[in-house]
Amino acid sequence: MARRDRHRDSSPGGEPRTVASFLQRLGPTGRRAGTTRNCLFLCLDDEQEPLTLGMVDRWARGWVEPIVPPPSPRHIAAQQLMALCLQEHRIGVVTWRDWWGSLPIFDDTADDILQFLCAEGYFERDGGFVHMGPEAERWFGRRYFSDLTAVFSAPPESTVLAGRNEFGTIGTDLLVEEIEGPRVLLLGGRSWKVTHVDWPRRRCFVEPVASGGKAKWSGLVGGVSHAITRGMRSVLLGGTPPGVTLTRRAQASLAELRAGYEPAIDPDAAVVVPPSEASGRWWTWAGTAANRTRQASLPTP
Repeated sequence: MARRDRHRDSSPGGEPRTVASFLQRLGPTGRRAGTTRNCLFLCLDDEQEPLTLGMVDRWARGWVEPIVPPPSPRHIAAQQLMALCLQEHRIGVVTWRDWWGSLPIFDDTADDILQFLCAEGYFERDGGFVHMGPEAERWFGRRYFSDLTAVFSAPPESTVLAGRNEFGTIGTDLLVEEIEGPRVLLLGGRSWKVTHVDWPRRRCFVEPVASGGKAKWSGLVGGVSHAITRGMRSVLLGGTPPGVTLTRRAQASLAELRAGYEPAIDPDAAVVVPPSEASGRWWTWAGTAANRTRQASLPTP
């Protein structure tokens, strides 16, 4: 769905649902002199094409999701205090604030955070200074505190093994939630019963069973923002994102999609499709959050 240049990032399915994630994927491409950054999207079904084009339409028009910081990121304050102590080998109980000035994350709770780190053993106090304590060493000491020096990290996963054969990875949340009976996972289209979990090595041992597996994916449920949905609507009404080249197959598929969605799109309003038998449809083109809000406000049948 895009030009083929010397540098490109291929996105085989799993299309980004936000402009920010698209820009993150695009970032590593086209860094050599004389090259142009380019991204080739491979849409595996018809539903992916309008979503991808809607996202690219917003990007082409200069829109990107706003960054909304958390109101009181105390975990970041704790992480920064520990990282500073790791860097300087020790920090002053009073003078540590000289490093941060009026940075908002170190608000009136900062002293409580420092006291908590000392009480829990992450810091050890030595007169007017603190240095890294045994709990910090225990939790973050591997690979010279690499887990501590990153502000974010991926959720822990365990490798799934049947005998010596590796079948992928599974999130820890599936291994700790309360269940009745055996713990059965769904992985690679097959069901596996958990026989043993080696927590220190993050290994999950399984054996095949007939059925009943459970899968779970982390992250947000597949919602689409208002802005991306409006981009999809614009594309289905006939617009083409600037700077985007469609393959012949994509052009043909988009023409079919536009024809199929024609009864559901009005350039000036939302569309309510009259009921057929027991139910009708309301095409708001307002995004997942707005639709869920409307759904919650409707009377229960």
